[in-house]
Amino acid sequence: SNECVEAPITSDSMLIQRNLMKNCGKRNPPLCPSCGRGHAIYARYDNSIIEYNTVDTAGGYGYHVHCSDNPIACPSGVNNNIIRFNRATNTQGPGMLVGNGTNNVAYGNMLDRNALRGNGTANFFIISNGGIAYNNTVTNGGGVGILSAYWDNKIIKNNLVIGNADNRILFDAENDGIYETPVGSVTTNNIITGTAASHFISPSTGDFHLLSTSPAKHTGATLGAPYDKDFDGVSRPQGS
Repeated sequence: SNECVEAPITSDSMLIQRNLMKNCGKRNPPLCPSCGRGHAIYARYDNSIIEYNTVDTAGGYGYHVHCSDNPIACPSGVNNNIIRFNRATNTQGPGMLVGNGTNNVAYGNMLDRNALRGNGTANFFIISNGGIAYNNTVTNGGGVGILSAYWDNKIIKNNLVIGNADNRILFDAENDGIYETPVGSVTTNNIITGTAASHFISPSTGDFHLLSTSPAKHTGATLGAPYDKDFDGVSRPQGS
């Protein structure tokens, strides 16, 4: 494989935790030029947790949680996965893809300087039917901030989307470049204004704690457990 981490498709209930992955898919020539796409984590399974990992440079995606290339092994895509408190920077594709299937949840992730190839890519790409994106920090990407496509009933809430080339949260129900909201999907209480320097202590060194003067301070909507803790495990300040 040309990925840093790729488990067999049949490996459900995985825990991928606290890994540092650098230069995934960047070997020249690759050991396997005909396989893989250079993603840091290529997850094609159900009921798994991906947490506290760091991706620094990938030729493909940072976190690719998706299965569409094997309809026999994963006929319903990937389902019921939790992707939380991960970091990704300097990836050519999206920093994170929360892919097909149902009820996949991504929260508390930090995605900075991804989607570097641009051309319609997104720093954070969510497809999952019933997918949830809470409390993610999505900054300085080469494409759209957050792109939601295909399936319905997503909730995109409490995200900081700052300084991306196309700094928007977009819904594209057919992934055809025509933007419309899928049925039952909601985006609320996200912040998409300001610069990284106006929000974060030291974004250039990876310190995305909020400045005391950040317009995002004390503006988060109240969320129940487990979404009420931040990347450091501290209870999130909520409301004014």
